Amino acid sequence: MIIDVHGHYTTAPAALGAWRDLQIAGLKDPSKAPASLRRQLDENRSSQEEQQRFIQQQEQEKSRINQRFDAELVPLRALWSAAAAAAAPTGR
Repeated sequence: MIIDVHGHYTTAPAALGAWRDLQIAGLKDPSKAPASLRRQLDENRSSQEEQQRFIQQQEQEKSRINQRFDAELVPLRALWSAAAAAAAPTGR
């Protein structure tokens, strides 16, 4: 029997119960899952791996750019210090 959110009930066909049993068995042992579910799991796993590779590449790029900016900051700080010293009022 299936009861929906409105309180209506109906009977489920036997094929639905068999399909659901296969799905549940697939949770315990993935080799027993229906082929379409195994294929979906493989696609999800592949997509997740691809997203992880993308995130890792983005992190590497961010690190590379930060290192470059840190290296460029050293001479800039020296220039800013010199400019600030030249612009500072003298106490005469």
